[in-house]
Amino acid sequence: SLLWPILLATACTTAQWGLVTSIGPIAAKMTDPIECGGPDGRWAFRQAVTLNMWMRPGASMLSSALRCPRWLFIIIGVLQLCCAAT
Repeated sequence: SLLWPILLATACTTAQWGLVTSIGPIAAKMTDPIECGGPDGRWAFRQAVTLNMWMRPGASMLSSALRCPRWLFIIIGVLQLCCAAT
């Protein structure tokens, strides 16, 4: 059944837009050693958003072309959900 992959994808997307989008800029600014609004923090957040926005569609297109075992899909989904929640 496709119920669990659909629920996992929904949870990952909800976590991304609910947590990462609101907390991401603050966390990235805290990584800057000089000040909270410094260039290192802005660079870190920009790279994270760029990778997120490019890798998700790329992985989606790749998974359309190649078979992905369900166990691997679930592991990747849980990993993404854990990363978004931390």
